[in-house]
Amino acid sequence: MWRYAMNFELSEDQVAFSDMARTFAQNELEPRAAEWDAESF
Repeated sequence: MWRYAMNFELSEDQVAFSDMARTFAQNELEPRAAEWDAESF
């Protein structure tokens, strides 16, 4: 019976994409969220 360890670490590309998405959400979406909620956007 063989056992292999699984690697759950993100690749450099995945980390970069996650950082880019987080920055976009913080800079573009979060500042407008309250306004959109009030307008039922």
